[in-house]
Amino acid sequence: MNKKNKKLLIIFAAAAVVLAVAFLTQKGGGSENPSKYSASALTALENFFDFKTIAMKDGKVSHRFEVKNEGQEPVRIEKIYTSCMCTEASIIDGQG
Repeated sequence: MNKKNKKLLIIFAAAAVVLAVAFLTQKGGGSENPSKYSASALTALENFFDFKTIAMKDGKVSHRFEVKNEGQEPVRIEKIYTSCMCTEASIIDGQG
């Protein structure tokens, strides 16, 4: 068996092992512990905003995203994340 065939055999065997492990560890289709909460229905008129190019001398800029709960249950937002460390986000409730 030449080197090329050995490499192909090793790659194929490794792929088979990975697929076997994935198949054996896969959970069943049904949920064992169904959630006691209903699906939330948060909606927003926009989910993206582009500030374009901002000069450092212009200082901070801001944009407000308004989110509305269209569902029947109250929604609890505990934490929000930004895409990088150069941005910050805050939550303001309906009272301001």
